Amino acid sequence: MDTSQETTPFSDTRVDDLTQQDGEIDAVSTLALSIPDRDILSNLNSRITDSDDYWNDRKGYNLKSVRAENVKLHLGQHLDKSRLYRFQIPFVDNEIFVGVESIVAYVCSQTPNSEVSPSEDTVAAKILAKDLENYHAAYANKFEVNRKMEGAVRNLLLKRLGVLYLRFDPSYGKNGEVITELVNPDHLVVDKNAKMGENPAFISYTLKATVEELCQRFPKKQDKIYEALGIVRGTANQMSQIVAYREVWFTDFSGKKPTECVAW
Repeated sequence: MDTSQETTPFSDTRVDDLTQQDGEIDAVSTLALSIPDRDILSNLNSRITDSDDYWNDRKGYNLKSVRAENVKLHLGQHLDKSRLYRFQIPFVDNEIFVGVESIVAYVCSQTPNSEVSPSEDTVAAKILAKDLENYHAAYANKFEVNRKMEGAVRNLLLKRLGVLYLRFDPSYGKNGEVITELVNPDHLVVDKNAKMGENPAFISYTLKATVEELCQRFPKKQDKIYEALGIVRGTANQMSQIVAYREVWFTDFSGKKPTECVAW
């Protein structure tokens, strides 16, 4: 048996073990709108890297390796064919695939819908509540929320995190629309100090776009984008190259009450 892919249980404490430490255990960088932009970005990068290392530490959750192994098993790639003799034929009865897809089908058998209660015991309030339910049902069908929900549940089982992202797209339709997107958990980093059921201090989402798309989305920052990528004239080849950037949601605690912020 190959033990190189064995993983530790969720209760593993070998990463940032608190039981053997006193005093300061982590130097957490400041995330506040009151500091210069360059300091916000530097502190965000530091915390993202620290949390990413925490989740992927081989002595702890080993998340990246676990996800890769789970996906591999789901696809039926259980055997290393190079270890077989020439006369041997690989055979896999992929019960993992059957089990995962059965759960996905059961959980997502119905289109997601809402139940809206009227705010008052009046005819107008009841009609409004029913209209809102109908709108949500139409929205779910239009944007295939059920299919995206299947992907989120599958990611939850295989990658330990399922995420649907709601974003406003101003270019969709006449007045813009809220779009539901399925997010690949591999592109997310969640604050390692997040507590169950509470808001994490930050969530980092890595996105891809062409230089032209970035400049259209952030027109006031075009000069900075050109400078960061070493672009002078903005040729067709330069504008069509694809770059990765982060969208980081974080909480600013510098004011009288917490403020939710986003940085790109």
